Amino acid sequence: MSNTPSTPSRRRFLHTAAVAAVGAPIAFRLLTQPAHAASDKPALPLDNPQAVALGYVEDASKVDAAARPQFKPGSNCNNCNFIQGEPGERVGCMLFPANSVAGAGWCVSWAAKA
Repeated sequence: MSNTPSTPSRRRFLHTAAVAAVGAPIAFRLLTQPAHAASDKPALPLDNPQAVALGYVEDASKVDAAARPQFKPGSNCNNCNFIQGEPGERVGCMLFPANSVAGAGWCVSWAAKA
């Protein structure tokens, strides 16, 4: 009896090579795209349904602590865990990927940076 493991292994190699040949250009394109700064994104409109649902305000000092018991003094978008990029006047937020938010803003999803 002949034991020829080369046939399954050759098939596996050809399959892997084909997947790599198709995937390499896609991976290259994804990895070489420039990052977009928060200033490139439009400001989050205050009437955005998600912003309204999360109680987003552009100035955390104007948050009514009685109406929002989860508000902690000193919390704002610049020191939130969901910030994307460096703190500033306008910042990117993972919760609003298509828009930029005010660095001094706040919403109920605020979480302290780790």
